[in-house]
Amino acid sequence: MCRFAVYLIIALITFSFSAFISLQSFRQFVSTTPLQTETVVQEQPSSVVDSIGAPEPPAEQNPAPEVPAAIKTELDKRFPGWRFPEIDPFIGKYLREHFSPETYPEFISGDFDGNGQIDYAALIEYETSPLNADAMPVEVSRELIVFLNNGKKFKFHSLDEASEYIALIKKGERGYSYETDKKFTYKNDSIFTGYWEKGGVSLVYERGKFRSITTSD
Repeated sequence: MCRFAVYLIIALITFSFSAFISLQSFRQFVSTTPLQTETVVQEQPSSVVDSIGAPEPPAEQNPAPEVPAAIKTELDKRFPGWRFPEIDPFIGKYLREHFSPETYPEFISGDFDGNGQIDYAALIEYETSPLNADAMPVEVSRELIVFLNNGKKFKFHSLDEASEYIALIKKGERGYSYETDKKFTYKNDSIFTGYWEKGGVSLVYERGKFRSITTSD
């Protein structure tokens, strides 16, 4: 009986020791093994630019107008090296969308003198050279040139009112004169020249010459 009791005690001690060793191993495994958790990816809110939309791309460059050969020859003779000025593409885009797809902010056509023939107006630039021919050009001049067609040839007019761009005003349209504080009707096609969103003048042909009327301020 005593021997059986001894065997039982030894067995209990062995079991307890094994259980203790197993518990310690489990604790060590838990402390050294990182906890595996499910990763949740949240969709980021769109930025202000994304919600509003990308900025409007700049307008395409103004297309080059077709210049009649006779006018180009005359310009080449009077203003060697002339060119059309670089005009903000948004101006040309606006004119083409609100007036005509064939509208150019530097070259227009219309019957300015009312004789039934197509006339032309060109806004050009050219370099002026100093007295010393070897020196570089000192400045760039801008001029508004009008070619009136009498049915046989063009009559050349150089106007002082050369600004940022030009546009066609059609016969019959209504205008407002800041000089007289009165409205009026254009009797012929006319030329508008001015600075974008600032002001400008209308050039109307009367009694053999162009008269300037402040119609935008």
